[in-house]
Amino acid sequence: MNILQPRDLEILNFIILFGYVKECHLAILCNLSLVQIRRIIRRLEEDGYVKSSKVLASSGNYVFLTALSGKILETKVLNKANLNTLNHDTLLIDLYFYIINNENIHPDLIKTDKQLRKEFGIFRVNTRQRVSDLLIDDKIGIELELSEKPRAKLQEIINTYIINDSIKLVCYFLQSASLLNKIYTLAQNNIKFRFYLFEVDENKRFNKFQQYNGNEFINIDKLNLFELPEIAPKRFGSYQF
Repeated sequence: MNILQPRDLEILNFIILFGYVKECHLAILCNLSLVQIRRIIRRLEEDGYVKSSKVLASSGNYVFLTALSGKILETKVLNKANLNTLNHDTLLIDLYFYIINNENIHPDLIKTDKQLRKEFGIFRVNTRQRVSDLLIDDKIGIELELSEKPRAKLQEIINTYIINDSIKLVCYFLQSASLLNKIYTLAQNNIKFRFYLFEVDENKRFNKFQQYNGNEFINIDKLNLFELPEIAPKRFGSYQF
């Protein structure tokens, strides 16, 4: 068994952030070609640190940590992908890279839902407690919403953000204009929320964003996530806080 190199640890720790990733994600992380990253993955697989396999016949390979890596890095590992959330999980990693590369946000400022669940001690996915898909600088919530949810569930999520004073901005990313309008209506024009419609190319890379302003969709080149809304202070009687 080879000694883990710094780049090997970078790869393993990145997989921890999301539970599992595609080979192409690791190529982006390490700024390597697919051929180069596959050599590294093959070596790590031979040494028992990762396993690489197709989840769907039409997909590229996904990379998972093994029990050995989980023991070394003291983390819980996923043995398989959840087919119900596979598209969401994959696009979330693509969105993560888009934010880092196009918004010049340092990776250390971004926490994934896996990190947040560990931080808050939430170990069951189906618990009523929930976290953002991504959290930037502990004040910007990112929600990647791809499928319909019951109206009551969506309203519950929105209300949770509204009453959380530590969250200054919530950005919803959607592919469906009808779902965007549904959530926008539930948010009742609250300035804490922004809504983006996106498109991806044949490689599932984000290549077009439109921001909804309540009346129309506007093509944008940058998300400008750190341009936070000016939220009026709360008042209770004659007191302001």
